[in-house]
Parts: sequence; structure tokens; C-alpha cells
Amino acid sequence: MLSPPIHRVREGEPLPPPSSSYSILSEDSRPPSPSQAPQQRLRHRFSARARLWGVLLVAVLVQFGAHFIKTISPLKAYYAKDPKWSPPIDSLRWGWFQSIGTLPNLILPAIGGVIVDKRWGVKLGVMFFLGVVCIGQFIFFLGTRIHTYWLAMTGRFIAGVGQGCVSSLTGAIAAIYFPNKITFAIGLTESFHSLSGVVSKTTLAPVAELFHGDYSMSILWGLFWCLVSSVVSYWWLKMSKKTRYRQMPQQHVRVKGAAIFRDFRRTLMLPLAFWVVCILHLLFSNAHRVFGHIDADYLRAKYNYSKVESGQSAAITDSLGIILSPLMGLAIDYTGRSAVSLPVILMVAGLIGSLGYYLLSSDLLASPDVPLFMLSFCNAITPTVLRATVPSAIQGSGALFATAYGCYEVMEAAGVFIGGWMVGLVKTMTGTYQEVVLWFAFSLILAVLLSLTLLVMQSRRGKAAAETGSTTSDEEEGNSILTDRVTMPKKDQPSAIGGHAA
Repeated sequence: MLSPPIHRVREGEPLPPPSSSYSILSEDSRPPSPSQAPQQRLRHRFSARARLWGVLLVAVLVQFGAHFIKTISPLKAYYAKDPKWSPPIDSLRWGWFQSIGTLPNLILPAIGGVIVDKRWGVKLGVMFFLGVVCIGQFIFFLGTRIHTYWLAMTGRFIAGVGQGCVSSLTGAIAAIYFPNKITFAIGLTESFHSLSGVVSKTTLAPVAELFHGDYSMSILWGLFWCLVSSVVSYWWLKMSKKTRYRQMPQQHVRVKGAAIFRDFRRTLMLPLAFWVVCILHLLFSNAHRVFGHIDADYLRAKYNYSKVESGQSAAITDSLGIILSPLMGLAIDYTGRSAVSLPVILMVAGLIGSLGYYLLSSDLLASPDVPLFMLSFCNAITPTVLRATVPSAIQGSGALFATAYGCYEVMEAAGVFIGGWMVGLVKTMTGTYQEVVLWFAFSLILAVLLSLTLLVMQSRRGKAAAETGSTTSDEEEGNSILTDRVTMPKKDQPSAIGGHAA
């Protein structure tokens, strides 16, 4: 008997759920038998590989605006010298400007991750939180425009509500859609994170100068990029409702409100390995993010740079990540995530970064370029390695990706909030950032020691496994917290191209 013809579902026509043995996500899946409904046989406009790259492009674009507005360090000189602010913006108030956005992220990404996993899904979650970011940035623009400190602080706070959740959801997208190439996918998202920092630091001051020193237009420039990210997110959600794009891999399972908060309590019981990774992230991000709050002002004061020159030099700390992050991810995916190699990579990057901060705080070099490139190398490597380790670290815990990456962002927010406030306080008391930069070097030394501890733990665990002679795959996976292990839903197994297609 001949197979029924392929049925093209028109736009707006509901798509029936796929059978358990067939998924339109994978071109390699077994097609339905002739006895099945003909409308279950669908044809995509694009190949599975093209759809996969489309999802990755969405993942890197939706985070661009949220990361762009995190960096406003080139504008500190404009705020500090503007006499219309009452009281004036000193280093302590500037520190609050920078850290207030991380205050809601001390807990919200973890709650938002559970809600996304259990109710919304990543597409709706990303669009909602990007909308919050846009509202907050607009309020921040109004507060800056009329020189009202509390209103500007409110805008930064509201924008921060969405920033951490957007960042955590991009990691969840990479983990869901790219299980076999997760390090490369995360490396590419980190590359665009670095690109947003470079564009922000190099354009904020020139935009202000273009409008004759009106730095509120630089805030509006940041709002433009947030709107671009929101449009991309809306397009993704709209396309996913159409026939060709609707059935995308979903890790979330819709449950009622009471069950959501029961699952939130379970996040406190995530594996120890996951919290070790989070503490490492706290130490590395404390140095990277908090220094990003003051780098332009520090370079301008120490090396007598202009406002534009200081922003351009500060952009060096994010420049190498544009290229190195995806290349590092590709190399790790190709060679495999070894339980020994990843801590070693973190140790090397931490040592180089700590040396860069020491050289930057001293007078040994006449130019800051070499130390800044050393910091750029550290900032390019460590986020990719740490983010890619999260799915393996939660293996077997029952936690879903948005929840895990939400907790991951909470740890970063804790370091940035405390560090940002302390930096402003120390600068106000001492009048210099030298002690602060030395603290960043010490923070990376602590990260190196913790990575060394992790390496020793993995070596002992591997030796114990060799002595007991574990041979099964389950036992081998249980011997390491950093090996290639990703939990996949049974109904959405990845296709031969190495991941899910959109």
C-alpha cells in the first residue's frame, strides 16, 4: 500500500502532537506508518543543521542587549562631573549604580529558572525577562535625563531583574539544544557576551560626545540594543508557534504552582560538585565583572587617558573572548571534557589573570596593554569552561537546566553585589583603586587553589575507581563530576548532527 502524501499544515492550523516514535525535530527519526494520520508527516523548509544554527543564532542575539547595558563604566566621568546631580555622584554612589542591578539576582534567577522549567519554557521566559530589561533601561534613561538618583536606581534595579534570568536561560538553551556540542555552543554565547562588552565600552563615550556631552543618549543607545534582542526573542516565539518551527525540544513539564515551589526547595539539595563550580564562578566573576565597573575610570586616572581612550582600552579585557571562547569550546568538545584537564585549564587561566591584575596595579609597565590582554585571556577561557560543566555537575540530581543555570547566576550576583559595594567604599576612603585591583588578583589566587582542590579530588576518585575495577558506563560516569554526561528527555533524543533542531 502506498504511503499517504505529505500534508502541509497551513499557518494557524493546529499541529497535532507527535507520536512517541517520531519527531519532526530529527530527520533521522523513523517516519510514521501508513496507518498513522497523514498530518503527522511534515516537511521543514530548512535542513536540521540549518535549524540548529538558527537556534544558536537566537541564543547569542537575545542576550546581547542585556549584557550591553551591564557595562556603563565609560560614563562615570560624565556622571561625576555633572553638577545637576544632587547629591553628586561620587565613587560610593557609583558603586551602588553598578551593584543595584545584581541585587534582585541574589535569588530571582533560581526562582525564575524553576518557573521556566515547570511552566513557561525557555522561549516565553526569554521574551518576558527581556521585556523587563527594556522597561528598566527606559526608567534608567528617564532618571538620568532628569537627574533623579532614586529613579535611575529604580531603573537599574528593574533591569537587573531580567538580566540575570536572560543570562541563565541562554545557558539553558545551549544545554537543551546542543547536548553533544555544549562547550562550543556556550563558547559562542560567551563570545557574543564579550562582543557586547567591547561594543558597549567603545561606543558609550563616543555617543555621548556625538550629542555634545549628553550622556543620557548613551543610555538610550543601550535601550536600542535591548529592543533588538526583544524583537529577536519575539520572532523566535512567533515562529515556534508555526507549523515548521512549533515542535522544538522542551525540557520543562507544566505543573501547578504548589509543585513549582516544592521543586524550588529541591534546588538547595543540588550536588556538591555543582556548588563547587558555582563558587569558582563567584571568584572568577567577582574579578571580571567588578573590575569591569571601574576599568575605564581606573585607566583614565592612572594613565591620563581621555574618556574615549579609556573606554577603548578597557574594551581589551573582553576582546579575546570574541575569538577564543568558541575555539576553546570546540577544542574541548573535540578532545572530550576530562576530569583532569578542566581544573588545569582553570588554574592556568587564573594564574595568568592574577598576574595581569598585579601588573596593572603596579608601576612596572608604562602601558596597560599587556596586563589587559592577560585579563582578556582569563575572561575568555573561564566562563566557557565553567558554564559547560554545569550539565555534568547536576547529573542524576533531577534538576533541570534553567534551574541549575539560575542558581549559577545567583552566585555570580552575590560576588558582584558585594564586590561592587566594597569597591565604591574603598575608593571613597582611600581615593585610589590600587588596593581594589590587588584584591582582584587575590580573588583569582583563591580560585586557583579551589581548582587545585578539585583536581586532587578528581584524581583520588579516579584512582579509587581504578582499584575497584569499575567497568560499566554508569560506574565510570559516577566516578567524575566533569565528564561528558548530559540528561536528555527520551522523546527528544538528539539527531546525528549532534543536537536538537529548531
